[in-house]
Amino acid sequence: MTVLLLNRQRGIDFYVLSQVVNNRALSEEERLLTLLGRYKFVLAVENAECPDYVTEKLWRALRVGSVPVYHGAPNAAMDFLPHGAASAVLASDWPSADGLARELRRLDDDDVAYKRMLAHKRKYAGADQRPISNK
Repeated sequence: MTVLLLNRQRGIDFYVLSQVVNNRALSEEERLLTLLGRYKFVLAVENAECPDYVTEKLWRALRVGSVPVYHGAPNAAMDFLPHGAASAVLASDWPSADGLARELRRLDDDDVAYKRMLAHKRKYAGADQRPISNK
């Protein structure tokens, strides 16, 4: 329900990478990654909230260079994200869709804060390479 509220009522445009909403079927991984790479934020909602249960939904968002808006494994930030909670928006940190929408708008409007969430792209690209890009 939060997904629909963010999309329809708050004007937040994103592609949902979950079975929570009836997604378009894309048969090729490259097409999906190209699509996801167009967005600053990718909503990644796991099918269960279990420790260590992290699926391709989170990895795809990171791979294409978007900031994941993540809901799932309670230990994901500590154990799996490249810079912990600094590299994703954890949906569970926000008690309402309104609060989450305000945070996404704030990050969208604040280039410095948004780029801080992508610091892992520069760190892991290697000193002699350009930062990983989704453009």
